[in-house]
Amino acid sequence: MKLNIEPLQASYQTRQTKGELIDMKTTYPKLTIQKATLEDLKVAAANLSEGDLRDFNCMQAGRQPMDVFPKHLDATTVVIKFLGEVLAVGGHSANVWLITTKVVTYMTQAERYGFYRLIKSHVDFVRSQVQDESILSNFVSLANLSHIKLLKKLGSKIRSEER
Repeated sequence: MKLNIEPLQASYQTRQTKGELIDMKTTYPKLTIQKATLEDLKVAAANLSEGDLRDFNCMQAGRQPMDVFPKHLDATTVVIKFLGEVLAVGGHSANVWLITTKVVTYMTQAERYGFYRLIKSHVDFVRSQVQDESILSNFVSLANLSHIKLLKKLGSKIRSEER
């Protein structure tokens, strides 16, 4: 399934929240979301956050992020930038995935909240576009508490499974 991501930027101009329209660009001017490039994926692979690197290694040992992430560039892949730096990349072709970079570690709580709002808005957009909700799943290490907290806030159900 291929989705047209081009209108994505316009969809983030305004969002309704609690009955009010907010201008995402004005409210969170330091954050942008757009179609990812190969270079964005390479930057993310070279600067994975500690939790995401741990998750990556738990899924399959012996791989290198630089060998894996560039292969996942497709029509659904987006990049979120903070002050022009790659903060996160993700997509949803086979399943939903999102990785963060070390940039997240120097954001304030208010800036992280803006990041959450942008992700939430994008997840709502993806949910409105997919016909097969089974792609809205993925794996996370039970040790990655910050991501589990985020996923729960986004409405995910966390299920513990032995592999």
